[in-house]
Amino acid sequence: MSQNMIAAAKLFLVADKSELVAEGDPRAAFLYATPGDEIPAEAAEMFGLVDGDIDPALAERLAADREEAAAAEAAAAEAAEKEKAAAEAAAAEAAEKEKAAAADKAKPASANKAATK
Repeated sequence: MSQNMIAAAKLFLVADKSELVAEGDPRAAFLYATPGDEIPAEAAEMFGLVDGDIDPALAERLAADREEAAAAEAAAAEAAEKEKAAAEAAAAEAAEKEKAAAADKAKPASANKAATK
């Protein structure tokens, strides 16, 4: 079984406590450890700590994953907005056709006959 680790830097939990981040990270919500604090081996493994600090390679991969997720979310929001605009345009067109049909129906019969001649 691996040994507990000693923190080499200030480490912070993000708001949902799913990840450790370094001091200065805007997502830092809760202080987890300061230099010299003992970190349980299970936590060190779970958070991917290396020598008492955040593994730079892991931090880079997580940042890339966050960027990719944000880009996918933005693309989905844009697609939803386009779909909504298209649905609104189709509804407006249908309403105009319905309005025109109702206006045509409301014309006196003689006007309809003259229009068809």
